[in-house]
Amino acid sequence: MRRHIRAWAQVLLLLIAVPLGIASAWLVQAPTMEELEDKAAGGADPDALLKMVHRASMYPEAAEALGQLLVHDAGAMRALAGLAISHEEAMECLLALAHYQPESLVYLRDIEIDYSFALGLLERVQADAIELLAVYAEECPNACFMLGVAYENGCHVSQNWEQAAAWYGRAYDAGYTLAASYYAPAAYHAGLEAGELSTAADWFLEAAECGYAAAQCALGVCYAEVNDAASAAYWYSQAAEQGMSDAQYNLGWCYLHGEGVAQDAAEAVRLFLQAAEQGDDLAQYYVGRAYELGEGVSQDYAEAVRWYQWSVEHQNAAAQCALGHCYAQGHGVEQSWSQAVHYYQLSAEQNRSEAQLALAHCYEQGLGVARDAAMAQYWRECAATTSQQQLNKS
Repeated sequence: MRRHIRAWAQVLLLLIAVPLGIASAWLVQAPTMEELEDKAAGGADPDALLKMVHRASMYPEAAEALGQLLVHDAGAMRALAGLAISHEEAMECLLALAHYQPESLVYLRDIEIDYSFALGLLERVQADAIELLAVYAEECPNACFMLGVAYENGCHVSQNWEQAAAWYGRAYDAGYTLAASYYAPAAYHAGLEAGELSTAADWFLEAAECGYAAAQCALGVCYAEVNDAASAAYWYSQAAEQGMSDAQYNLGWCYLHGEGVAQDAAEAVRLFLQAAEQGDDLAQYYVGRAYELGEGVSQDYAEAVRWYQWSVEHQNAAAQCALGHCYAQGHGVEQSWSQAVHYYQLSAEQNRSEAQLALAHCYEQGLGVARDAAMAQYWRECAATTSQQQLNKS
């Protein structure tokens, strides 16, 4: 019995002694926090800084030492921010520091932090960090950029596109080049939210001059509203060159009617076709119309019907009415009054007066439907109301 007890004691001693020996050897070989701090100072040794971060996640005294280093050493702070992009522990450390010591955000001044990083940081810090960012803004372009992100997303502040654009603009002016790509869309959205046309146009111009296609098209619409057709066409053309379908359609309209440019039906069709191929239902209708009338292209009823049908798939009222006419006249399709009535009905229900009058005629003459004077009168009255509403809007 003694031999068994003695044997078990030896095994137990071995099980305890071996791990302790390994741990002791590791502790002897592992650098101290002071040694790691010396290596990590100024961000000179990222590996040493990562080791400090790892220890800080386990030991309070290590966390305190790391916190002191980061708060007083901008180089180490820069290195930590760089490591945070690909190391989860570094990111958690940075977020925790910003949460408990918001003033540490100023040490990010020399790093071009990206949008997702800034948003993640803002979502984790306390609300008073926003006030500190505003204080640091004069000397820290990053603070301006982060304030832009805050106002764009409503982080600890009320969402405000105008403020977002203003802060992105300040960041860019201070040399933070990344802010330029966020300034233009923010300025565009600020224009969309503006209550007055002139204010909206000012914001659209800011974004348009940065090459932002949506703002260029919107600015064109503003010029069209004040009857400056040439300026409208110019800005439409800038956005159209970038492949924006709305601008291609608007510029096509200008060429079709000679507004701000010399009238050119072929150029109008070319632009409508570009927009139509991107799924713009109005452009699809006008391509169909061009083929039906032979304006800018050779007349081709079958091709007209094809484009009308694509537009109809998007419930476009003008195309529904036009397709009704094709069935009524047998242009590009087999003549069918019942099909004509079907498409007139779809269009009329969307308050297209032309379709309402055509439907009234069908009921009056018994074309594709049973004669019905009351229904004919109903649709004529609808057409009159629709026309009056359109006059009131204009």
